[in-house]
Amino acid sequence: MSRFSLRTAFPRTPNPLSQAVAERQSRGLPLLDLAENNPT
Repeated sequence: MSRFSLRTAFPRTPNPLSQAVAERQSRGLPLLDLAENNPT
């Protein structure tokens, strides 16, 4: 389940990107997350 705020009406179902990330992580494959830190 998504960690997004429960106070919004946005759907909290997994989107194709989050499903692909979860699949890759479950297989133990490396993942390069460019949003992991702030490069500035």
